[in-house]
Amino acid sequence: MNIHHVMRTVLWVTPMGLLSLIAVTMVRRRLVRVFPIFFTYTVYVLTRDVVLWFVPTRYPNLYSWIYWVGEAVSILLQLVVIYEVLWYLTGPYESVRMLASKVFKVVIVIGTLAACLLFAWVATGPGTSLIEMIYLLERSARVAQVFVLITIIVFLSRLGLTWHHYATGILLGSGIAGLQLVPAELIGNLHLISNETFGWLKPAIYNVAVIGWAAYFVAGHSRRTDLTSLPETDLGRWDRSLREYLRAR
Repeated sequence: MNIHHVMRTVLWVTPMGLLSLIAVTMVRRRLVRVFPIFFTYTVYVLTRDVVLWFVPTRYPNLYSWIYWVGEAVSILLQLVVIYEVLWYLTGPYESVRMLASKVFKVVIVIGTLAACLLFAWVATGPGTSLIEMIYLLERSARVAQVFVLITIIVFLSRLGLTWHHYATGILLGSGIAGLQLVPAELIGNLHLISNETFGWLKPAIYNVAVIGWAAYFVAGHSRRTDLTSLPETDLGRWDRSLREYLRAR
């Protein structure tokens, strides 16, 4: 067994093991009811990877379909996870939550339009092969994901959230996972890396993201997660101002 095969196996098995631990930890610490979408995402990706593990190598087309369709669903779930964290963190501020929900929907629309424009612009180029179209679809989806994530992080920067909170870990891991846009861009548009290099970089980045999630949910100590109040921040003042504005209307 050569070293490359061993390393690829490690890159594949590591997230499966860590996602299993994260799911079990969330059940034991009763975090499923706090972050149900993130739990769903964890179980879904784990299930998909287990299925792919047992797909015979003589069926490459079946493997590709399961992987790429699963990747699309995975990216969609990651977007919903970001919204879940936003909804959770704005819980103490009803008015801000309503505003944040509207902002999120607008950002989703803008990000989706940007991704569609990117796809339409590049896909009309001459000589676009099927594999390049697949890479382009992923890049477009990642653009929307990163766009939404950056906007939400900027929005939440006033929350006073500490680095020791589960929600921070989810956002941190999602941010790292969004960096899969980099190898997708390097191969799809710039053509600076080969398919083999892409096959190494993409899972390596995702491994780092899963390790980040595991560091919060598995390695971290049990923390109180019932968010009833947050430190006095600008959001508190925003919430009061929004309430007064709504009452005056």
